[in-house]
Amino acid sequence: MSDNRYPKVLQLALLIASLAIAAPAVAQVTYIPIAGLPTEDVDMVELVPTPFAQPPTMIYPTETAIYYINMITDAVYATVPKPGPNISGADYVASPDGTIGVMPILGALCVFTHGPGAPALFMTIPLPGTPARRDIDLTIVPGLGAEPWDALYATGTEVHRINLSTGAIFWTAPLPTPIVEAVDPLYVPASNLVFAATDGFMSEFNATTGAPVPGSPFATGTTLTREVDIRLNPAGTLVYMPGTAVLQRFSAATGAFIGSVALGSPCIEGNDIAWDNTGTRGALPTLANMVWFDAATGAITTLNSFAPYGHQRNMDVIFTAPGIVPQQAGYQAQGAFFTYTVPALPGGIGVIGVAPLPSPTMDGVDPLTSDATPSPAFPAGPVGVIALAPTQGFVTEVDLRTGAALPPVTLVPGVLRMDVDVRKGGTFGNKDYQPYIGGVASITGFAPNQYTITVSTGVHRLDVSTNALIPGDFIPTGMIFRGGDEQVSTLLGPPAPGYTTDDPDQDFVSKCWDYKYAMNRWPMWYSISNPIWYPQFMPYGAFGPPALLGWDIWNDWKGVVCNNQTVILLNRKGITQQTINLPALPIGGLVWDWDNKICKLRLRNQQECIINLNSVYLTGLATVTFVPYTTFVEWYPIVDRMNGWEFVVQRGARRIWCYDHLNISFVTYIDLPARIIRPPVFDEQRKTLCGALANRQVFFFNAHIYRQTLSVASALYYTPVLPAMCVADPVFDIFNHYTLLHLYGGNIAVCDNANGNLLYQTGILPYWPIGPIQVDCFNKIAKWYAYNGASYVEYWMNLYPLRYSLPPTLRSLSLAGVPFGYPQFDSRDGWEFIRIGNIIRADLRVGRPARGQLLHRPDQQVRPVRHQHEPDPVDESVPVHPGTRRGRELDRLARGVHPHPGDPLPPAAPSGGGPVQQRGGGGDQHADRERRDDSFRPSTVPTADLRAPLHRPLRVAVLPARPRRDGGPQPVAPEPGGFTDHARRADGGGDQRGGQLQRATAHQCRADHADAASGG
Repeated sequence: MSDNRYPKVLQLALLIASLAIAAPAVAQVTYIPIAGLPTEDVDMVELVPTPFAQPPTMIYPTETAIYYINMITDAVYATVPKPGPNISGADYVASPDGTIGVMPILGALCVFTHGPGAPALFMTIPLPGTPARRDIDLTIVPGLGAEPWDALYATGTEVHRINLSTGAIFWTAPLPTPIVEAVDPLYVPASNLVFAATDGFMSEFNATTGAPVPGSPFATGTTLTREVDIRLNPAGTLVYMPGTAVLQRFSAATGAFIGSVALGSPCIEGNDIAWDNTGTRGALPTLANMVWFDAATGAITTLNSFAPYGHQRNMDVIFTAPGIVPQQAGYQAQGAFFTYTVPALPGGIGVIGVAPLPSPTMDGVDPLTSDATPSPAFPAGPVGVIALAPTQGFVTEVDLRTGAALPPVTLVPGVLRMDVDVRKGGTFGNKDYQPYIGGVASITGFAPNQYTITVSTGVHRLDVSTNALIPGDFIPTGMIFRGGDEQVSTLLGPPAPGYTTDDPDQDFVSKCWDYKYAMNRWPMWYSISNPIWYPQFMPYGAFGPPALLGWDIWNDWKGVVCNNQTVILLNRKGITQQTINLPALPIGGLVWDWDNKICKLRLRNQQECIINLNSVYLTGLATVTFVPYTTFVEWYPIVDRMNGWEFVVQRGARRIWCYDHLNISFVTYIDLPARIIRPPVFDEQRKTLCGALANRQVFFFNAHIYRQTLSVASALYYTPVLPAMCVADPVFDIFNHYTLLHLYGGNIAVCDNANGNLLYQTGILPYWPIGPIQVDCFNKIAKWYAYNGASYVEYWMNLYPLRYSLPPTLRSLSLAGVPFGYPQFDSRDGWEFIRIGNIIRADLRVGRPARGQLLHRPDQQVRPVRHQHEPDPVDESVPVHPGTRRGRELDRLARGVHPHPGDPLPPAAPSGGGPVQQRGGGGDQHADRERRDDSFRPSTVPTADLRAPLHRPLRVAVLPARPRRDGGPQPVAPEPGGFTDHARRADGGGDQRGGQLQRATAHQCRADHADAASGG
């Protein structure tokens, strides 16, 4: 124990007191309120060693501040604001002497002091280069000069060395390709080299000067797998880089490339190399095999097949405790737990057991070797031979000596969260700190053999030696978030054995889907700004109904909406597990809350079918509930999966209802000063709902602030009055915490989500946008197509300078023809792909050549010319003239109507409750008429709560209907620029009942849209 740690006398007293305390029947819990919003996979950190005059400290970084918790009193003793939000997976790192802490934010490093005095923000160091990637941690190394510490940190396309006392940047070394998220650079102290692996290259630098070693960068010819790190072998002689299906090795002393070996199968995201207890063997899971290799040479010694089982991401290989002979290992696949015997080299690895698991494995919830004595159901033996294998709804004990498994222990209530691991209960006075939305639970009083399994709403305690939950085991908390690991202290008593703790380097990266969802909520999004060129087909605004099928990936089930008025739930083999008969035809498809295993489906009788899949592994069936809603609901629910809430908006209304869909209860409603004219969007990272209003403002509702304060007024704020109406949905730049707004006339505005401040406007552009704005959240670049009546361009706005209070860089690229769809990003590499005519063109936006230069590569991929009316399933779309038969068929198909009006329809549903649903969200051959009925119009009938009479009725204004030949409201002629007055209404732009289709001069019928419409 160093001299600057907490006073030895107090440490000794705490240890003696803890040893004298018998394990209580019920754990002691202290709930510590924390106002800040946590970030997925940004962990709590114990400050070790404790600086002089500071208490034993647990550090909790949130989006807005760093909280320092006194582990003796379980109270926050310092709260230090920071100037920017967190980067997912980028943790707070303390120096080896505990005196300073460093945390990356976008574009900068924040340096904190831990004394003398209370912790404080010492300085913020701006970083040159490109934006940082998620889950790249910094390394603190001894300083080059008189100052004690420097940091090594990689941003998007460069590595930096920074003086943490002065803020000086000693060197910045460029990388040939962008950093792959969660593949950290490696510092080797013995050789003073920095290794940075990127797609196609290994770059190596002298850590003192930043100079590349001879031959660097080395061309490797392989791509990387996210979160599969480069590793130094235990002997410190070789650096291993796992590529997609190859294992390459470099000299740790000189950096020289030594050789590579084919793995024969791709790596699995997050499943890193593990070293056995002797340090002589490496284990690397691939899709087909467990690959065992000689750690000293890289030679593969054994391949053990995983057939027929699959995998989950971020799963570690575990071993029996050091000293156990013979050495055994375990790996938790999807559906089974594999046990291996691992003799000394050159002995071969054998599979000694494949134990089936009762339910799906969750991403990043690893198995763990315990230090508990085996249960009496197992043969007697030493500690360190029993593994815990958590799955959805259960935890299973496996004997690593034999591969045998005990009957699983049922976990009720709760759902496992991604990358929230099993933990050993705090030993002899140490505490378990479990973060949740709104606070931290400090749990003490663990006896030996006791472990914790965290679920969505709390913590279960398991006695491994009895294979049973401890009486009164469940400790409730607020909602747990992805990557919200429990942290166990080490300073208040003896630390736990190392093999009982999760490897801290095995971090987890959230699925990129979450970020794409915030920007582009449904895959069939068409342009909403200019329906002349990008007509929309769906009845529910710009995005249309959700898909008719979807995976509950946590349960490993699939839900499918069928055309016989049922929903069927199937397992991964396609075998029907449950059939849900619906009392009315569906409208659209399934809206999912994947984290909480709930999906819902709107029905034509003003009911909502709520399918809760949490009960699947307890009863074998999903729980189905039908809840009423009124005719006024236009847009689909918006899910806040972290809170378990949903937001429901009435068409053209000034009120939003917030529900707790976990408990099917009302939370609050949000009254707005003007009508909502665009479907709101939700920032999953920072829990902010955002929508455009008819008074030329945009509202923000911070769900986290509301949860903490229960005050709508505190959580609701607005932009200033904007120069013009929003004519498209807001689009988020997740990492910057910005929102992009497309204003009428072509003006693009950028606002700050945190306060609604207007940061930047382009002004009226010579070309007006004709497609949705897309944001490359990795590289901070927004893109959209634009048109001025004669020619087309692609605009490119680099938002990264806003991080430094500089204006964005705005550029345009002339296009040779009509663009199709919208740009598609390869965010990882800085590329985008666009289609013009029959050419798929790739453009490099970041990386080499110099950042910002446009590299035009025509004819990267040319698709063969197809019939002009035939949709291309690869290219997604081709123009289809609406006047042709094929055009009419595709039009009808996209709108959910039988494509061949003269063909017979399937038999009516057994319920006889109306026309049979067809392919695209309900209806029969008369569905186009049904979509124009009054169920989609405002009404004078007062309504209470949209789903239950929970509060006062709402008055809805009546808009005069304009006569049309078919009885529906008359479409309005386009205004200049191709807009209509409907663009300022709540239907997402244009007449949603099909009027725009009749006026369109070109159709785009996308294959993915047709697939969704047909249930495929």
